[in-house]
Amino acid sequence: MEVLDLSRNAAITIKGWKKVSILLERPRCALKRLYTWNNNIGNEGALVFAEALINNSTLQTFIIDRGYTVSDWVPFSKLLCDTSSPNNTYLSNHTLQDVGQVYSIPSYQPGLPNDVQSYLDLNKSENKGQVAMKKILQHHSHFDMKPFFEWEFKVLPIMISWFTNATLCTRTTDDSDDGTLNRKKFSAIYDFIREFPMLYVEPMTRQEVAEYSSMEMLLRGSEMQHTSILEEIHRCKTNALRRI
Repeated sequence: MEVLDLSRNAAITIKGWKKVSILLERPRCALKRLYTWNNNIGNEGALVFAEALINNSTLQTFIIDRGYTVSDWVPFSKLLCDTSSPNNTYLSNHTLQDVGQVYSIPSYQPGLPNDVQSYLDLNKSENKGQVAMKKILQHHSHFDMKPFFEWEFKVLPIMISWFTNATLCTRTTDDSDDGTLNRKKFSAIYDFIREFPMLYVEPMTRQEVAEYSSMEMLLRGSEMQHTSILEEIHRCKTNALRRI
């Protein structure tokens, strides 16, 4: 079943709406459109559905058709984009595209809040990975790398690849900003280097020493005299060895 219309059933109580919401929580749920207009659903009922849709990845249209204040839409805002952490934002609902079509009487039933409408518009994209990425970039200026420290530098290439894909993703939008993305990327890299300085500094320093040694061998094998250059290379090599 992909469409369920329960409109004009004002006798349904909150207990009944909780029973209906269970359909949305089932792993094999195939519902794409749910209509509940002209019902006594109330704010409590709307909250029930917002919570039921947290792990739902099929429902695209949910029509309540009643007026809510901005605060009443908070559960749907959190459903569509939980900004408490980047991971929670990633796990938010990226499927729902149309919710709560209301009457056009501004003094009685205001339209959707801007944030809810913007999330619904984002969700219309078929690439849900990019939808999640855009929401994360929109709400998180710094990413906490601590949860990934247990894998040390193994996760660093994945993180850098994610930022590369994010740059390509946002270049198609008007609000793209490569400079901001680069700052976020470098900030995340810095967190790793600060946590594991020897895992980064020592390998880089040993590579630097190897390059100095290679330069020394080339210059010593040359027929030309490079005394001053050799002395400078030896000094740099010595300073590098002290860092190990």
